[in-house]
Amino acid sequence: MQIIDRAFELLELLSKNKGGYMISELSEKLDVPISSVHRLLSSLKKNNYIVQDPQNKRYKLGLKVLNLAVNLLNNYDIRNIARTYLEALCSKHGEAVFLTIFENEIAVCIDTVMNENSCKFFVRIGREMPIHAAVAGQVILADADEEMIDSVLKKTDYIQYTPYTITDPEKLKQKLKKIKSMGYGICDEELEIGVQAFGVPIRDHSGKAIASITMLRIKTGNNIEKEKLEDLKKTAFDISLALGYRPVHLG
Repeated sequence: MQIIDRAFELLELLSKNKGGYMISELSEKLDVPISSVHRLLSSLKKNNYIVQDPQNKRYKLGLKVLNLAVNLLNNYDIRNIARTYLEALCSKHGEAVFLTIFENEIAVCIDTVMNENSCKFFVRIGREMPIHAAVAGQVILADADEEMIDSVLKKTDYIQYTPYTITDPEKLKQKLKKIKSMGYGICDEELEIGVQAFGVPIRDHSGKAIASITMLRIKTGNNIEKEKLEDLKKTAFDISLALGYRPVHLG
């Protein structure tokens, strides 16, 4: 099975460098003989998962990988269900909105909707959302148990994106507790100066937070636009209902 592991390592390497690699560079980075790398490349190239630039001879990812990613996204029921709700929300307020899931302790954007009036800062599909700086992942993680939260925070690389980025694990933990009590979260220039984001969790049939929707806006003063926030919360609630969520009413 080691050859399969090497193939995955090879694809991951190529995915992080759009300029591609020479076979000697891949051999060095993987710590594998050139002959073994050549066999891997030949097999992946034959199946169109990688291509070789005819000019500089560098190897790059092929479009077959993109097809896999598209098929994966299309198979996510939550993405298909949420799409029309996201479009309606974007159309009403003219703000960019995006859908995030939490998988293997990583928050990843799986859909984005925007129009000509939207904030020019947007999140591309497939982007990993840094848990300490992006509310999209925070509102999902806030619903997790203590053990999961501690595990994620220990693995977090606390990069300071702006002067407002939270780089203290304890402060982040306090923010997560606040998010859980409020039912929504705010990212106030923590990832990008001048950009504010509101995030709300989406719940499945069991009531567990499995995803989130986030709205981006250019920050204009310190006031929260209550109508936009309320509509975001309602949209997340409607998507949750469509996924089978049924709130428990006590009394």
